[in-house]
Amino acid sequence: MTPIRPQPPLMRTPSELGVKIRAYRERHGLTQKEFGQRAGVGGAYPHVTISDLETGYVQRPHPRSLSKIRQVLEADGPVNDATQSVEEAAPPAERLAELVREINALGFAVTLTPVK
Repeated sequence: MTPIRPQPPLMRTPSELGVKIRAYRERHGLTQKEFGQRAGVGGAYPHVTISDLETGYVQRPHPRSLSKIRQVLEADGPVNDATQSVEEAAPPAERLAELVREINALGFAVTLTPVK
């Protein structure tokens, strides 16, 4: 069964990586699940991982996932620096703040306290 997650309050714009994944899938006639399985991402729910990237729900995948996705995309030929720029654009503090927002949206109270 697919995990239930809250929907984003506003439409999100997919990243350049999400657009590339969708184009690759459509060109090769793959479902999101098939692409996710081919890349080896998402565990039991590869279609959720790919859907999240394609719809913009997730803008920056985990570096390991990014590497696996890039390998699949590069099977068609060199991929420009779009996938690299996604990885570089994910400063840890911003990613952590994004995760806290997502956890809070699930009804849990999480706060960040700076260490001095």
